[in-house]
Amino acid sequence: MKKRRGLASCLELHQLLDQRNTQPKRKKQIDTMIQSKFEVTCAVLILDMSGFSVAVQRFGIIHHLASIRRMHVAVGPAVESAGGRVVKFDADNCFAVFDTVNAAVQGVRAIQKSLGKQNTVLPVKEQISVSIGIGHGAILLGTDDFFGDQVNQAAKLGEDLAGANEVLLSEAAGKKLTLRGVRRKAIEFTISGISLKAVKLLN
Repeated sequence: MKKRRGLASCLELHQLLDQRNTQPKRKKQIDTMIQSKFEVTCAVLILDMSGFSVAVQRFGIIHHLASIRRMHVAVGPAVESAGGRVVKFDADNCFAVFDTVNAAVQGVRAIQKSLGKQNTVLPVKEQISVSIGIGHGAILLGTDDFFGDQVNQAAKLGEDLAGANEVLLSEAAGKKLTLRGVRRKAIEFTISGISLKAVKLLN
């Protein structure tokens, strides 16, 4: 991903939010400062390892921590090879950003290739499968975290709705996908009475 000049840490964001909370008359001014420092339009990729709870119960936490570390080692370089940036790893999740949805989908392919290469030499119980959600839109991006509606949608798709080895795009991200030869299917979920449109990538 193209480096954004002067990208700030979330500590600075927290400080600005504290000012916003304690100086209500300056809300608009502080909001403008936050947007200037943190707002960027990009693609968001959120990856979740499948079967976390079951694996911990069956094989123990050390076994699963080793699997998580194996995922980190495979996914980080794969994201970078497609022009993306890992914002953070949090346990068995990877949070990354790309300039475009096309680049994020290329990142998915790189991730799948890297994990597939690992899995071919591992026993079944140590093989890694992941689910991935992709969003696109204006977010608040710091050096070590990000926030926004499309972050929330990517998290919901990747962590809660996508199955093992599935990739789901938000409706907004699906509209930005222009790669040739990428098969996809429009789908819709109903969660707590709210409809969520998405796009599923097909193998």
